[in-house]
Amino acid sequence: MVNFAFGFEFPRPMGPLVELIDPIVPQTYSILNDKLQTFLDHRRKVVYVAFGQLIVPKPSEIKLILTALLENMETKHIDGIIWSTLGIQEHFPDIINTRTNTTYDINSFFTNPADNSNIAFVNWAPQVAILHHPSTCLFLTHGGAGTLYESMHAAVPIAVFPYFSDQPATAISAEEHGTGRWFKRTLSQDQATDLIKEIIDDTAGKYRHNIGRFKALVQIRNAHCKQCGADLVEVIFTHVNGKLEHRRDICRDFCSSKHTTWIYIRLYWFP
Repeated sequence: MVNFAFGFEFPRPMGPLVELIDPIVPQTYSILNDKLQTFLDHRRKVVYVAFGQLIVPKPSEIKLILTALLENMETKHIDGIIWSTLGIQEHFPDIINTRTNTTYDINSFFTNPADNSNIAFVNWAPQVAILHHPSTCLFLTHGGAGTLYESMHAAVPIAVFPYFSDQPATAISAEEHGTGRWFKRTLSQDQATDLIKEIIDDTAGKYRHNIGRFKALVQIRNAHCKQCGADLVEVIFTHVNGKLEHRRDICRDFCSSKHTTWIYIRLYWFP
């Protein structure tokens, strides 16, 4: 069973023992605490930034992203930022200068994160609840599969800043499906700022339309995915001496060298 579905990610060859059961999105989730609830309720266009538990952005990457967000805040394209900063606080710069020659004391966002500013740096963020709040207009993410489906389920466009594994593919997918943009680390500061602005403005309505369509697709599949997974577990119990004879892979009829070659073709030609 694989947390994957054609249409959300790129197609690839599969054997008869592979079943696609995603996207599985939590139907119950942690609610917003009082500070975050108030923060979101008093704003209209908030960008949520989170890179998961394994990603540690470089200081230069944080500076590129945060400067782009602050410059969009100065031009009133956004009016709030929530950043999940657990484990990465020491990688933030002390100060940031924007193109309006405004200097920001970044340490102040940590010491008094949400009370007197439009920036909330938080150690813990109820991600699904934040995404489902109507004021959240953009999700800036590393692009893991789980975050992709959560953003689609909440109809929030994404800016993907990928690192490894399936994340670059998620960035490409967002571009091709029109649900977001690939935030490349090679962008200049002006290009990064304009990328955020373009998604937020969405003058042609492209992102709003496409993310709404994928929201419906995620909701349709999510309604049955868990039951499908449970049914597949029961199918496994029909095995004969540990084998599902009715789903026998034809590769087992190949000689060992041909079988191994086919495995490598699957792995490297269809990543």
